[in-house]
Amino acid sequence: TPERVLGCELRAVELRLAGLGPDTTLADYFTLHHSAAADLVFALPYTVFWMVAIIYGLALYFLNPARASRFIWVLALSHAVAFVIWLWLPAAPPWYVRSHGCAIDINALPDAAALARVDAQLAISYFHDFYSRSPNVFGALPSLHLAFPTAMLVTAWRGTNWGIRALLLAYVLWMLAASVYLDHHWLVDGLLGIAIVLAVDFVLARLRARRLTKAVTA
Repeated sequence: TPERVLGCELRAVELRLAGLGPDTTLADYFTLHHSAAADLVFALPYTVFWMVAIIYGLALYFLNPARASRFIWVLALSHAVAFVIWLWLPAAPPWYVRSHGCAIDINALPDAAALARVDAQLAISYFHDFYSRSPNVFGALPSLHLAFPTAMLVTAWRGTNWGIRALLLAYVLWMLAASVYLDHHWLVDGLLGIAIVLAVDFVLARLRARRLTKAVTA
């Protein structure tokens, strides 16, 4: 029901967390200050995130099957947690509040938001077609786009060098910036997506350590 959906409440949280003025969120700022080049830069991680995850998972499967298993479990459980939150606490994305205001219309259609500019720039309809099939307009909190690079980061942190870690950390930050710049998520959506992955990975690590301890003492 409309009463259950967070709309301007999340915007108020965003203003307190990362407001750029009395009534200006980061998403508001980028709606007014954007460029064709920046649109392409931030559209890229949104376009290839699933392909990158597949390539990463396949590489781990051949190089380190145990780590590949951990990656899949982290992603799967993070999605499960996100689905529960979406059902328990539905939330409107920035583009919805910008288009519809604080009133919640549960029949509102999905939108590609700022990615529509990329469609227009490249004379394609990819993003329109992709996001028009979205089954859930009010699934902004948390951002699962952030789950993919964060899961890659946590599963590669141990056993890799600082160059790989820096590269994956940059990927996480790039996706976080893109989610806000493209008007798809509030900053808090992305931070919660990151936090969920970190929490899931921590729990899995503790369970694995407990299982190994029992195996040694058995």
